[in-house]
Amino acid sequence: MMIQKSTLSKQTIKHERKNNLQRITDAIPFKDIATFTPDKPVTVLAQTGRGKSYWIKNDLYRYAKENRRKILYLVHRLILRDQFSEEIKRNDKEDIIDMRTYQSLSNNLGELDLSRYDYIIADEFHSLLTDSTFNFKTDIVLKNILAQTSSVKIFMSATGGKMKKYLKEKGFETHDYSLPFDYKYIKDIEFYHRDSALKEKCREFIRTEKKAIFFIKSLEKARGLYDKFKDYSGFVCSTSALQYLYGSDEFKAQIDSTRQYIEQNERFEQQFLFATAVMDAGVNINDPNLHEVVVDMSDLDTLTQCLGRKRMTSGEDYVNLTVKSISKRSLNGRIQKLNEKISVAEEFIRCDYRGRQDLYIKQNIRKHNDMIYPRIVDRTTNTLELNELMHFYNKELKAEYGAMMARGSWGYCETVKERLRQDRYSVYEDACRNMKITEYCAVMCDQQMDDLEKDKFIDMLDYRFNGRQIRAISKINREFEVHDIPYLIESKRVQENGERKFYWFIREAEDENESEAEIA
Repeated sequence: MMIQKSTLSKQTIKHERKNNLQRITDAIPFKDIATFTPDKPVTVLAQTGRGKSYWIKNDLYRYAKENRRKILYLVHRLILRDQFSEEIKRNDKEDIIDMRTYQSLSNNLGELDLSRYDYIIADEFHSLLTDSTFNFKTDIVLKNILAQTSSVKIFMSATGGKMKKYLKEKGFETHDYSLPFDYKYIKDIEFYHRDSALKEKCREFIRTEKKAIFFIKSLEKARGLYDKFKDYSGFVCSTSALQYLYGSDEFKAQIDSTRQYIEQNERFEQQFLFATAVMDAGVNINDPNLHEVVVDMSDLDTLTQCLGRKRMTSGEDYVNLTVKSISKRSLNGRIQKLNEKISVAEEFIRCDYRGRQDLYIKQNIRKHNDMIYPRIVDRTTNTLELNELMHFYNKELKAEYGAMMARGSWGYCETVKERLRQDRYSVYEDACRNMKITEYCAVMCDQQMDDLEKDKFIDMLDYRFNGRQIRAISKINREFEVHDIPYLIESKRVQENGERKFYWFIREAEDENESEAEIA
């Protein structure tokens, strides 16, 4: 099926030019291409939507065409391959550019001769690192790419910092290009703790008629949300994930239909789109009606990639970002699991088990077979290899999580806030709780509370300091001020039957702006 060029893509580029947002064609002069050499990988770090693929399909293609060179263009998702392949075919550029996925490369390493390509483009190359946690073949793919002595290697990503560090550690001097990052389009960041918040957000969006895209790490969770709100929703997952999904042929046909619609129109028809990691990179959503992006994926690079799927279509366009938070306790648990895997890798290195498969298995330390994988040398010889990408990534994650823990209970949220260059964030559960308190105060305003009602009120608030419940009026009022609850608690003495009794009263807090206006 022929994919029609989206007019919104042109509108987006026009918006970027108008706002002086640099593109890759600005950062990499055409004359630089002639200076690229096989021994010095090129890295391009730029925010999503800055024209990385445009540069490949235009500037690099033009140079390769003029000099009779061949380009291997690698992407990590079928949806990207299909999207780009149609465009390359439509523009008659198949003579120079060969589109493939990393998966197809890993499955055909013995058949595909990489040396026949003058340029190997590793697009979204951060995925080689993030996918290494469940697919040791990414380690093999990268080793094969780097082993090519006659091909220029070009690594491109919006989140390639860790991979760039990995290349440096492996002794590669790199030719680096980068563009400044801009997150001014983010209007709000909101974190949530409980998964129930996802359903509550869906109901809120339905009520307010807001369009939203949800990136969900768990296939089962994404499917569950889709089933709950199927009248409003589309669903997209990888082809390989389909085999794990229950459902009718009609449901699976719906997935294909949604995927094709996105490829053709760079938007989705339904109010909600529930997507797994299949859409975490490369795919563009050009839709001025989409402002809500919800991410249930904790990895910082993946989070950034998911955010980048929504392209800005004008200076007025914006995103409200909702992110699943990670507690300090959860971070500590992740570090413990990483320590186990790191120790397996270090044991493998220390004992030099490479090539000693029988001895390694005999020692009974093969606890994490994703860290150590078999490699066929020839028809009669097998050897063992360390998943070096995964080992590196585990150490990087451990350091990252450790830094978050050092920042306290809100370390993850603070890290995300700083990474996206924001100055504040909110917590969904806190907002719901504050709304509940505000509504209660509105009902109870100017009504007296006796000791029993005071205790119930304090328990409902459940404000705490150092684990102890706050009961003093002054401290409760301070919490109200911090959480923007427009009420105050006062204690008044009342005469009843000749006795003096003290009651609490809730009253509306005086608006500072109104007070200043009255004084003026």
